[in-house]
Amino acid sequence: MKGLVDEIRLHPPRECWNIILETDYIRSAKTGKSDGISIGIEVPALPGLDLLIPALPFLDFLNVNELEWVIQMRTRCEAEGMNLLMISIMQLKGHANGRRTVPA
Repeated sequence: MKGLVDEIRLHPPRECWNIILETDYIRSAKTGKSDGISIGIEVPALPGLDLLIPALPFLDFLNVNELEWVIQMRTRCEAEGMNLLMISIMQLKGHANGRRTVPA
């Protein structure tokens, strides 16, 4: 895969962060690094990020994403004690009808 892939981002679920060193995520990271591929973990900004500290020596990067509220995640976010602070809808001016004319 070297030369075809410049990095691999692994996405371990929150449920395995406390045993991250025992997972296939770390085994995959070791294999990728030995093949010369940049390896990282990408996770949402949830409580417990410190559980990933033991994985850092095996990674090239750790990407922490801010949380975005989507209706499909409402139940899970509320179970984690996270509630929606504000609802806002943003729309580009002139695009209320969902279409526009593009000059030729």
